[in-house]
Amino acid sequence: MEAQKLGLEPGGRFTKVRFTKEQAERTLDDLIKQLSAIDPESTKDRWVAVHNGKSFRTHWEEGGMDAMAADLLRVGVKGVVKRTQVKGVRASHIHLKLVIPRDVRDRLILKEDDFAEAF
Repeated sequence: MEAQKLGLEPGGRFTKVRFTKEQAERTLDDLIKQLSAIDPESTKDRWVAVHNGKSFRTHWEEGGMDAMAADLLRVGVKGVVKRTQVKGVRASHIHLKLVIPRDVRDRLILKEDDFAEAF
């Protein structure tokens, strides 16, 4: 009788599963409150580079993977693939590393050539 009052009975208020579920629900409620407090305008992209009147997003959507690949190769973004033989296994272990230069944003921007018009 005393255990039931305290919620200690099997499936009661203080069981580990129920406690964890209640704590997770409280955490989720807190996160939802924080998310609803964020101004949607502050989450929009703020960095837009425009070349020839188009943003890179527009350029890549229109040109597809070929346009995106050309721009990424131009600025030095690389994928390095390493194959390692595994003893007793026919297929190699493959490791892919994406190499992105620190100044990729600066490299992406196409600057006007001041000397092109002079000559």
